[in-house]
Amino acid sequence: MYSSILLIYCEKQTGWYTNVNNLYSMRIVFFGTPALCLHYLEMLHSEHDLAAVVCNPDQPVGRKQILTPPPTALWAKSHSIDCLQPARLKGFDAELAHYDADIYVVIAYGKIIPESIINQPRLGTLNVHYSLLPRWRGACPVESTILHGDDLGGVCIQQMRYELDTGPILAQQTIALNGDEYARDLRDGVMGDIGIELLRQSLTQAESGTLEPVEQSDMGITSCFRIRKSDGELLDSDDDITRWRKYRAYYPWPGVFTFDNTEKRIKITQADYQDGKFIIQKYIREGESEVIL
Repeated sequence: MYSSILLIYCEKQTGWYTNVNNLYSMRIVFFGTPALCLHYLEMLHSEHDLAAVVCNPDQPVGRKQILTPPPTALWAKSHSIDCLQPARLKGFDAELAHYDADIYVVIAYGKIIPESIINQPRLGTLNVHYSLLPRWRGACPVESTILHGDDLGGVCIQQMRYELDTGPILAQQTIALNGDEYARDLRDGVMGDIGIELLRQSLTQAESGTLEPVEQSDMGITSCFRIRKSDGELLDSDDDITRWRKYRAYYPWPGVFTFDNTEKRIKITQADYQDGKFIIQKYIREGESEVIL
């Protein structure tokens, strides 16, 4: 009690301690790599004891192939939090054990996590997944939701199991879709906001022992796989609504494209959908400048 009063006093006088609640919150190791994880990290850092960040190794980026840390590695460094970037997770259990975490949190990490790591912390591992499981288990649920014209999307918190996205659901919220959403905007906007709140609630329940896991249905299971650059090609067999969905799903990466009669790639940089027609507004032919129609 005395130490808590002293810390509160020091915070008011010097500002060096900003979150007394961290004295009583859970110790967490976070697994995640891209920029969409940053808002989650801010929440975990402010409300819990964020012990370490695990992300993919630095990757060559751009035409000059400059070795670049992922966004979560840069965030961890800027907040003086341990950052671990293993090339492989085999045998990584021992290093993680040093952190003695209560729970692991996984969002868009980019590697298959071994069962021994999933089950290592006393409260297991939670995963934020951007679909209504069991629909769109796998690597690109938001893109798949758009590509298939789903009327509903959503966010789930699942208790992770080794088999991909099969864990029991701990929390879920549905999002109505109107057919004009872009995958990037959903991830960076409403899905991120919902995911943070659902994760916050799930961590509170995990800490108090009041989680109520619900097993996924055996019905309506669909899977999605890692996106390849070639997936953005607009095929002759695609109708206009399919082209519009591809454009919204794959903007800005990998983008959508086609080929002219000389086999030069034409990248569609801006498009719209009006009166049932996919309308190209801007494009770039390989080796040339952008054209505005």
